[in-house]
Amino acid sequence: MCRAMMAYLQRGHADGTFLLSGQTVPPTGGGCALPDATAAP
Repeated sequence: MCRAMMAYLQRGHADGTFLLSGQTVPPTGGGCALPDATAAP
């Protein structure tokens, strides 16, 4: 994974944008889970 993508993921986790993320096996892509932006806090 390139450094720019790692930095993007780290920022997303730090600011709460991503709940979790990870690569697929075999490494053909990946995925992430995001909180519901329309849900009441």
